[in-house]
Amino acid sequence: MSASKDYYASTGWSERVKQIHPILKVGFKFTVERATLKVDNGTWEIVDNKGVPYYKCRRLLQNGTFATWSTRNERLLSERIIYENLNQKAPSID
Repeated sequence: MSASKDYYASTGWSERVKQIHPILKVGFKFTVERATLKVDNGTWEIVDNKGVPYYKCRRLLQNGTFATWSTRNERLLSERIIYENLNQKAPSID
């Protein structure tokens, strides 16, 4: 180990743990309602999970089929965005 790596290791700093195995499986469907980009809102399905923590997703139409291919219908979405939208609380009706 180099001197700088030894120094950072001694102060408690360490590298981020790199994820090797994907958590979400291909075919997993989810809905994004609160994305930073309005274009990302909608229902998505994971098409490829080899680039963890980024998943290649394709937009689904209301009838359950894939939208036609275009840059608007295919995205690399991070696990963070997916989990934030899965764990949203539904608005209360008071």
